[in-house]
Amino acid sequence: MQTVGKGRYGEVWRACWNGEDVAVKIFLTHYEQSWERETEIYQTVQLRHENILGFIASDIIGSKQVTQMYLITEYHPYGSLYDFLRNHKLEMKVMARLAFSASAGLAHLHSEILGTQGKPPIAHRDIKSKNILVKENLTCCIGDFGLAVKYQPETEEIDIKPDTRVGTRRYMAPEVIDNSLDRSNFTSYKMADMYSFGLVLWEIARRGISAG
Repeated sequence: MQTVGKGRYGEVWRACWNGEDVAVKIFLTHYEQSWERETEIYQTVQLRHENILGFIASDIIGSKQVTQMYLITEYHPYGSLYDFLRNHKLEMKVMARLAFSASAGLAHLHSEILGTQGKPPIAHRDIKSKNILVKENLTCCIGDFGLAVKYQPETEEIDIKPDTRVGTRRYMAPEVIDNSLDRSNFTSYKMADMYSFGLVLWEIARRGISAG
C-alpha cells in the first residue's frame, strides 16, 4: 500500500492481509543471508513475546529474472523508536513505559527457557532505536534479527561466523570496535547488547520533559 522505510537491506512496505495492516520487509538480493537469519530467529520456539515484533510469514517470490525475499510482520504505525523520539517530547510515565517494555523484550531474547519446547538464549548484535518499534499502546517491541546469534547450552556452541564486528558503529561496545570481544563466551555478546541498549535508554531520557 505504501513504503514506510528503507535501509541497507532493502525497504519496508505497509500492506493489507486479511483486512489488517501488516509490514512487509523486502530484502535486496545480496542480503539473502540476513533474510534467512531473520526467518530462522523468528521461527525459534517460544520466541513470541509482547515485546518482540510479531512474525507472520516469510517467502521468496520469483518472477522472470527478479527474485524478492519477503518477511511479513505486525505493523506498528508509530514506526521505530528513533522516529518516535524525534517527533515527541516525553513525560516521565511514557519514558518509563518505553524503557521498561524494550528491556523486557531484550531480557526475553537473552533468556534461556528450559524444557523439550525450550528456547535458546539469543543475542541481537544490532540493538539501536531504529530496530525497536513503538506500538499503539506506547510500549516497545524489538525487531530486525538479521545479525542475531543463538547459543546452544547443551553443546556450548555459538552459531556465528568468525567476524564479530557487526552492527551499527555508533552503538557498538568498545570490545566490538577494537575486536577484543571474547568470541567463545556467549555472555560477551549479551554484554555488548547491553552496552548498545544503554545508549537507547540515553536517547529516551534525552526526550524527557523536565518537571522543574
